Amino acid sequence: MSLKAAICDDGRADRETVESMLRAFVSSEAIPCSVSCFDSAYRLLASPESFDLYLLDIMMPEMSGMELAQRLRKDHPACGIVFITSSSEFAVQGYNVNAIGYLLKPLVEQQVSETFRRAFDLYAPKTLAFTINGSLVDIPIDTILFMESQLRHTIVYLKSGDTIVLHKKLEDVWSEARCHKAFARCHKSFVVNLDNAIQLENHAFRLVNGAEIPISRSAYPESKADYYRHKVIDRKSVV
Repeated sequence: MSLKAAICDDGRADRETVESMLRAFVSSEAIPCSVSCFDSAYRLLASPESFDLYLLDIMMPEMSGMELAQRLRKDHPACGIVFITSSSEFAVQGYNVNAIGYLLKPLVEQQVSETFRRAFDLYAPKTLAFTINGSLVDIPIDTILFMESQLRHTIVYLKSGDTIVLHKKLEDVWSEARCHKAFARCHKSFVVNLDNAIQLENHAFRLVNGAEIPISRSAYPESKADYYRHKVIDRKSVV
């Protein structure tokens, strides 16, 4: 499932900058996401589409980004809202619409990436879509323990003890799963769900069911970084 993001800013240069940064971010993170741009609050409200994430300039004529956010929160209570502003003076008001955060102008790449990551961690789909017996089935991410390559197939191991056989290579499955930061490619033949990893050892991840998933020597540094980032840093950003 692709996320949908909307950018609303009356300044063309700022709007294009945010769009460019957002597209670069989702591309680098392999996040399926469509991006739409609007130059006024009224044009956005007139759109027949609804979006998962809204990036709103606060200082706009006719209707401010804060007023727009209040309208959006009423009509789309589950959406994510990020404000774009040259001043942090509106931060307190942002609590009234449960804003994820603020992007301060001039935009700084690290700040933008951190805000986007927090937004997508909160609003990314919590399922993976697999084709099973010819039908597309959404499997909750938290039910997946790990995935293993077997010849040209991929075996998905679930917490229930069941397995799913996918008639596609692990490399192809990984290209779809890697946008979800719960997953780590720890070995050429394995992808592990870090949500269900309880211990990192020198050679393997130990999972909640007692299984040990091997970590290759070449993948160990990145797997270690993914594990601690997911267990410590990402958890803090969600709280």
